[in-house]
Amino acid sequence: MFWRLHCYQPYEGVQRTSSQSGTGACTDPLPGQRRGRARHVLHRIESKWRGLAQCDNQTGALVVMAALRPYEKMPAVNAGAVLLIGSEESHRELLAQAMLREPKAFDVKIHMAHCLPLPFEGDHLRPRFDLVVFLINLHSQLSLNNVLSSMLHLDTYFYLGKICFVATRGKSGEVQHCIVDITTVKDLADKHLSILIQSELDNEDDVTYTAQRLMNILKICAGLVPGISSLYMGSVMKSF
Repeated sequence: MFWRLHCYQPYEGVQRTSSQSGTGACTDPLPGQRRGRARHVLHRIESKWRGLAQCDNQTGALVVMAALRPYEKMPAVNAGAVLLIGSEESHRELLAQAMLREPKAFDVKIHMAHCLPLPFEGDHLRPRFDLVVFLINLHSQLSLNNVLSSMLHLDTYFYLGKICFVATRGKSGEVQHCIVDITTVKDLADKHLSILIQSELDNEDDVTYTAQRLMNILKICAGLVPGISSLYMGSVMKSF
């Protein structure tokens, strides 16, 4: 079994690959409580994505890459792939390395990028992404804007349980220095039926705990927990 870590830069290829293996556990299912909103969210996001495509056609701008789709490639057997999106490379690195250290009984591929869309180069080498994690630094408006613009390049089906938000640098002692209100991020996650994890990546224990939670979410999104699909993620939000 292999653990792979890939870093994407604009129009560049893979920078590094790491490997590790182990055993892991899964989370317990909770009864669905919010699936009634799924169709409404899907319709709203589809409308926004179609509007963006129409605007590009009118301006004559070249679309660099179509929306990232969760089901356009075949899944790997007993494996899960996660894509970390964030404007701060150090945060992506810390979280990715912590996830690599977590023992699991399935193959894990971790890819990182500053933003979406991803370049065409190497697209045939990328796996089917089961989970997309957006990292938001509450001390940076640029970080939030980067996430909002990247979300426009995701296929609508990602928003049915296959995305997650991680908010950093929002601890009580630094609230007065936050440029992005945590309420804004909470509303963003709630509108997209997604899990929000608040983490301090300068704390080793917090980084480890966040990595464990993301690995549990990835296992569900990859379909490796019998009887549970990613559609349940909106229902188990509060359990995380």
